[in-house]
Amino acid sequence: MDDNFDSSTVGEYSQARVDELVALALEEGSDFYPGCKQNVGIILEPKVPETGDRVQTTVVEIPVGHFPKCAVPEEGIL
Repeated sequence: MDDNFDSSTVGEYSQARVDELVALALEEGSDFYPGCKQNVGIILEPKVPETGDRVQTTVVEIPVGHFPKCAVPEEGIL
């Protein structure tokens, strides 16, 4: 966790990819539920307790299949 960007895991920066992800998020909106074979992204946004300043924001990717039960709204719990 430092101020150096490492493209070895995420690839080179691509504004087109950013635009694609934003468009998908806007299209799916708040009614989107990931399926059992999709991933969930959890955004961690820690803050300094004394000042409220944000520090290193991190996104953690978790495959939904890692949860003991997978709920799909139209199918119930699998």
